[in-house]
Amino acid sequence: MKNTVKIYEIFVHESLEANGEGYHYSLAPWGDNTKYYKGSDDGGLDYILPDGYTVAEDVTGTMQIWNEKGEHCELVGRKYPAIVDVSKGDGLRRLARLV
Repeated sequence: MKNTVKIYEIFVHESLEANGEGYHYSLAPWGDNTKYYKGSDDGGLDYILPDGYTVAEDVTGTMQIWNEKGEHCELVGRKYPAIVDVSKGDGLRRLARLV
């Protein structure tokens, strides 16, 4: 059985920081809007993690993607999510959507 993860596309339309607005991916849905941040999410879609990758909490309790060496892999992308794994050649691993 494939290891899957739900990934949310987040759209921040108001942010205290100028570069905080726009789209990004997260393992957590958008929380409540605040005085400083307003946004929404797409409800999340399920994706298949490549072999050797897992999802677990970091030291702050935030869910993250980890490679087989136990290194954190950041979520990036615009149309499709990908994970950045600097321990791999080109560092990018695109995630396949679970149909």
